[in-house]
Amino acid sequence: MDNVSTRYIRFRCFGHGDARTGWNGFTEVRFYESETQAEHDRSKWDEYFNRKRVYAQGDVLRLVVKGLSSDGQEIELDGSKIVFASSDPAVAQVDPHGTVTITGSGEARITVMAQCSAFIKFGHIFIYSQ
Repeated sequence: MDNVSTRYIRFRCFGHGDARTGWNGFTEVRFYESETQAEHDRSKWDEYFNRKRVYAQGDVLRLVVKGLSSDGQEIELDGSKIVFASSDPAVAQVDPHGTVTITGSGEARITVMAQCSAFIKFGHIFIYSQ
């Protein structure tokens, strides 16, 4: 990774939506202040992203949301500034504390919104159940 000093970052988006709205969506964008932080994050990718487990009705999961400091250390976030939501409560319900209960079969996306300073960050986990 080359050291780059910048003040602005521009995203050029050619994608979804009509010319009137210019709509584009990002699932995730990450910026790192150091190679250490980037390496730490990469070391967790399999743990974070490559799991696809099929759950059964009645299973309970506990989501834990953590931040990543500029030196690559995991940090706890203020729980009062974290919001959870389910795309399909008939498949998976989530409470305000991140406890997910599998309620039926199908697929649901659990969205996590965390406020960090002046920024709002989003994350998703997909739940598959039979």
